[in-house]
Amino acid sequence: MNDFKFNYTSDNQKLMNVLMHLQIDSSDKQYTERSEDEYLMLKDIIFENKPKVILDLGSGIGRSSAYFNGMAELGDTKFYLADYNGQDFDKKKECGTHDNAKPIAYNDLSITESFCENNGMNMDNVKTINLDTDEINGIERANLVYSFHCIGYHWSIEEAFTKYNLSKNTSDDAMLVFGSRMTQEVEDYPEKIGDFKLFKAIPGKFLQRFLIYKKQK
Repeated sequence: MNDFKFNYTSDNQKLMNVLMHLQIDSSDKQYTERSEDEYLMLKDIIFENKPKVILDLGSGIGRSSAYFNGMAELGDTKFYLADYNGQDFDKKKECGTHDNAKPIAYNDLSITESFCENNGMNMDNVKTINLDTDEINGIERANLVYSFHCIGYHWSIEEAFTKYNLSKNTSDDAMLVFGSRMTQEVEDYPEKIGDFKLFKAIPGKFLQRFLIYKKQK
């Protein structure tokens, strides 16, 4: 997949705010590099059989899902992209790295939809989920759930597992993939969460490792 396409114009303040939060500009290569790292480290495990339903938790503007969709040819896969919508992001959202009192621009799900469409996703198979609502409890059961810079990296895996009903909202063959901080030991993370068990922990190229959990039958 080539570099991401941004509808990045001076009058698109929402997108500019979101990208500013992510410390990304339209010419920055780290968006592609992070996605390439995730794909290369995980492709033989999570895309060995093409998942029918994917839940992207903390999707942001859809970077990982757009990249995976292009690289693994997931045009027939149903994507749920779940995040907060259209509001500032501060300590009240429990993100441990942003400790400043002043709220910063966060996400907007209309931008997520636009970004995914601009980057080749089949929008008939993409649905955004607002995590400020209970929409997530109405999704089809996911074969694959991933969260690379959200659950495990900023927020507790155990709390997210319960909050988002990941036992109920996943299929019997499901896998969960979380991005954890390289500064923390694998032992700092749960070996089991509900009906899932830690399968592998794979070091990434950047500042995170990938924790892969498999559902136990």
